[in-house]
Amino acid sequence: MTTKADCREWNVCLENLEKQLETPRVPGEQAAWVERVESLAQLACEGVQRRVESDHPGLLEAIGEEDAELLSRVEQMKQQGCELQEQWHEFVRNAQRLRDTCRAAEPDEAKMRGHVDELAAEGLRLIIETRSLELALDTWLGESLSRDRGDVD
Repeated sequence: MTTKADCREWNVCLENLEKQLETPRVPGEQAAWVERVESLAQLACEGVQRRVESDHPGLLEAIGEEDAELLSRVEQMKQQGCELQEQWHEFVRNAQRLRDTCRAAEPDEAKMRGHVDELAAEGLRLIIETRSLELALDTWLGESLSRDRGDVD
């Protein structure tokens, strides 16, 4: 199970990646920008994998045990976690390919600008989806524990 310190570290990792993705690309620095994104994305990917494989199963099980009416949500969140893992791995691979391509195209960065913009947009989308899943887990766990089920309670 992830500790609070691990969660803080992972949130800082996501924040650092988000900040890098939002940082303007200075001419002559595009390859370095992509390298930094790739490095931070790898850390985020590892964090997502750790959360989905180690922490989510216990949380999802607790939600289902506390409130069977939420089992469809549990399955939905489980599926979303698996999809996010795959998407993060693909994002890292894309960043690695783009890093190599940017190095080769460095004298003419304009050719790569569109690809770099797409990478930034995809990374920000993944960060939002990752945070949304974590928030959903917290919300539904809280709901399962405090939900008023009428006479059943």
